[in-house]
Amino acid sequence: MTLLYCPTGQWAAVNQPRSPGRRGCGQAPGLSQGSLTWDRLIRLLEGKEAIWGYNADFDRLALVASARRYQLTLPTWLVAAERWRCAMSLYREWMGWDWDVSLERACAHEGIPAGWHTAELDARSTLALLRVLAGLEEET
Repeated sequence: MTLLYCPTGQWAAVNQPRSPGRRGCGQAPGLSQGSLTWDRLIRLLEGKEAIWGYNADFDRLALVASARRYQLTLPTWLVAAERWRCAMSLYREWMGWDWDVSLERACAHEGIPAGWHTAELDARSTLALLRVLAGLEEET
């Protein structure tokens, strides 16, 4: 799934690659092909310096897989690994750890209330964690 935060607001989409044992987007209840908003995603990200995610490599590869499933071509700048920034790696380095932790554990460790496994809640949690790392919010 994809959720992005930008200074002008938030944007969520439910583009998800098909995987064994899971329904494809077109089969999910209440989800139509019309809700797959690739053009909007590309316009929103065009010209942005970085795309942040928690476990960004997974998110980037999921985006590519989803595009392939729907036979869509993504711009090379959107799938370029160097454009993506990983909040999980940043948190690991900030903590001085040699291992990654889940978004749930990182948020719990920092006192960030969070929900899991929806695009919006994961993105809000990642943003809150990045704000803690940047010193923009006090830990609670």
